[in-house]
Amino acid sequence: MSIVVCSDIRDLSENILVPSYGSVISSTYIRYDAKDTFVIGNYAVLNNTNRIPGLRLTINASHPNNIIIAQWQLSLEVIHDCTFSVLKNLSLVDGSFGGGQSTAVNNNYWKGYVSAYYDNDQASTPSNIMLQWMGRAGVKGNVDLDVVANFSSSTGTLYMNRTVNSAGQDGWENGVCTGVAFEITSQGGEG
Repeated sequence: MSIVVCSDIRDLSENILVPSYGSVISSTYIRYDAKDTFVIGNYAVLNNTNRIPGLRLTINASHPNNIIIAQWQLSLEVIHDCTFSVLKNLSLVDGSFGGGQSTAVNNNYWKGYVSAYYDNDQASTPSNIMLQWMGRAGVKGNVDLDVVANFSSSTGTLYMNRTVNSAGQDGWENGVCTGVAFEITSQGGEG
C-alpha cells in the first residue's frame, strides 16, 4: 500500500492553490428536536428574517485566519422551490448564491448552497438535507453561523422535524436537525 502526503498544492509560480490545514482545535454541536412550523419572509432580503431558528452554530475562534467548517443535517418538509444559504455573524457569506456570487444575479434570489428535493407528495414525506460551509473565521471571538431559507415566491413554510400533515404524532415520519462546526488552524493562523 502506498501513502502520498503533501503539504499543499502550488502552481508553477509557487502560488498556493490548495493550502494544507492544521489540527482541529475547537468544535461545537447543536441538536434541534422541536416539531415546529416557520413562515420565512421576503425572499429578496436574505438576512436575519430568513434565519431558521434553532440551527445557529456558535464557535469561539482563536484567530481570524483559522478555518471554520460547518455542517448541518436538516430534517424537514418544504416545497421544492426552496434553497438554503449561510449567514456568518448575520451577513450573507461569499458565494451564497452559488458560483461565488454574493448578490442576486438577474433578480434570482433563490440560488443557494443546496436546494430542497422535488417531491410530488408535499404533505407527508419529509426530507433530510445536508448543508456544508467552509471559510475563514474572520474574527477572533464568537462566529455565529445560521442557515437561511430562500424561496422562489415571497414567503414559504418550513415544517421542521415533521411532515406537513403532522405535528409530530406517532404514525408519521419525524426527525431531528443537527449541526457541527470545527475550528482548524491554518497557515498564518494560531491555535
